[in-house]
Amino acid sequence: MFDHIVWDKITISCDGWTNRNGRPQMNMLHISRHGELAHRHVDGTDNASANILAGKLVRERYPHIIFGGCVAHGLDLLMEDIGKLPWVKEVVNDCKKFIKFIKNHHMKNAMFLDFFSNDVTLLKPTATRFATNVIMLDRAWTLSSSLRRMLNSDRWISWANDPQRPLQTRTDAREAKETILDERFWDKVHDIVMMMEKIFVLLHQVDSHKDFLGRVFWES
Repeated sequence: MFDHIVWDKITISCDGWTNRNGRPQMNMLHISRHGELAHRHVDGTDNASANILAGKLVRERYPHIIFGGCVAHGLDLLMEDIGKLPWVKEVVNDCKKFIKFIKNHHMKNAMFLDFFSNDVTLLKPTATRFATNVIMLDRAWTLSSSLRRMLNSDRWISWANDPQRPLQTRTDAREAKETILDERFWDKVHDIVMMMEKIFVLLHQVDSHKDFLGRVFWES
């Protein structure tokens, strides 16, 4: 398909994944401004250690060739590391807790939707990537005013303090209110979202087919 093209400048890319039997696989691609070309497929290789060793051997034999890891993967690991900071983890857990409390009961969720008429609701994160936690925080930040109005409403106060409700429900409602009405909590949410925004933008730019590698350092 690309036989007529002069491959003067290319990137050799290794894309690792795992098959349904749990065995590691690796696709090797040639990438240039003309397009992408599959070179070969390797079955049953320890991708990480093999690629590091291959990069070392290539650099020793061909010093002009640059070896680098996957920028998109590195940015994802950066977000994961930020997510491990104690204060970030605390904010994420507090946010998860009150979102779960609101969304896991149709009465509370319906009450919230009444205070936000655009049918935009709170989001739950997934367990796979820390990026989903940031998306969750960003949505909560967007809806923070609606949350405050709901918790200060007579309707919520009547529901949350009803003595007929289980003690645990009333306790969870009180804790949710303390978190949502705490300005310091929202300041931290805003800090995390703003801190991650630039990483998200860069991640979106590098996770594409555009020629972007030369601008990664500048954008970083």
